[in-house]
Formats: sequence, structure tokens, C-alpha cells
Amino acid sequence: MIFVSAFLTGVLLVVLTSYLIKTPEEQANEFIEELKAGTISDDSVENKREELEAFIKFPETKELDQTRMIIDSAEDVDNGYEVRARFQAYEYKDEGSEVIESYDGDLYIIMKKVGFRDWDIIDVRINPYE
Repeated sequence: MIFVSAFLTGVLLVVLTSYLIKTPEEQANEFIEELKAGTISDDSVENKREELEAFIKFPETKELDQTRMIIDSAEDVDNGYEVRARFQAYEYKDEGSEVIESYDGDLYIIMKKVGFRDWDIIDVRINPYE
């Protein structure tokens, strides 16, 4: 009985901890979703708003059929964390699944932790689609 209660307490602790702490990858995903929705309210990227919006809307502007986003694990840098989000967009032949052109771009989000679930975006860098 003691083992069962210890196990359940451990599981509960893990669940609560994962709910209370937001990872840098989760913050990066939230930032990207806000960017896609046009609801970015972070002052640190205000001067890059047009560049960021153009990057996010690139597949739509080029009328590409499919886009894929992969968020890599955060890397510890100087006074924060850097998360790389890789974007891939594809152009297909008219009637088939053959890829004519592939475009890749990267978005680097540098942030620092200011609370359990709070992060400040310090900087954002773009490697444009190629």
C-alpha cells in the first residue's frame, strides 16, 4: 500500500510540474502561433514585425501546397535559450505528388526565463527561405 501511494504521489508531482513549467520549445511554438495569427504583442520584436510576417507568410505568398514546421530542442546560450524552428515548404506538380521545388527557412528565437511559465523573447533571427 505504501508503494502504491508513493508511486501515485510521484506521478502527481510529475504531472503538476509539467503543467506549471513551460519549456522554451512550448514558448517558441506559442510565439510562432501568435505570429501566424498576427497577434504578436512582444515589444522586443516590434522592429522586425514586417520581416517576421513576410517570413511566416512566404508559403502563402508563393502559393505553395504544404508547409512543415519542426521545433528543435532548445540550446543554452549566454543568458538564455535559443530555439530553432525549421520551416519547409513544397511546390508540387499540378496533378501528382512529385515535388518540383523545396524551400527551407529557419527562425531562431532567443529567450530568457523570468518565471515558471513566463519567458521574455530577447531576439529573433531569420534565415530566409532558399
